[in-house]
Amino acid sequence: QVQVRSLLASGTEVRIRVHDQKHNRQFLDRYDKSFVLPDSTERTLSIPLEAIKHGPNSRDLDLSAVRGIIIFQEGSHPSPNFVVQRIWLVP
Repeated sequence: QVQVRSLLASGTEVRIRVHDQKHNRQFLDRYDKSFVLPDSTERTLSIPLEAIKHGPNSRDLDLSAVRGIIIFQEGSHPSPNFVVQRIWLVP
């Protein structure tokens, strides 16, 4: 789960990317999903581990060998329009 908040009253969009040790640097070889934060209210985004595991197009992502979790905005932003409060695993 990711607890996140937009810094803009009008909201923003963030992407969450997770890749493992076997990642081949191709877009389809990782978990990648966009989330809309409609306003500046703090939100908890729940991402099932199964969704992350099945993120790559042609294989299962190795959850025991995660190498990176990236939370970002697409496009050119002089500074991020969001704040990550917390990231944690839920069984």
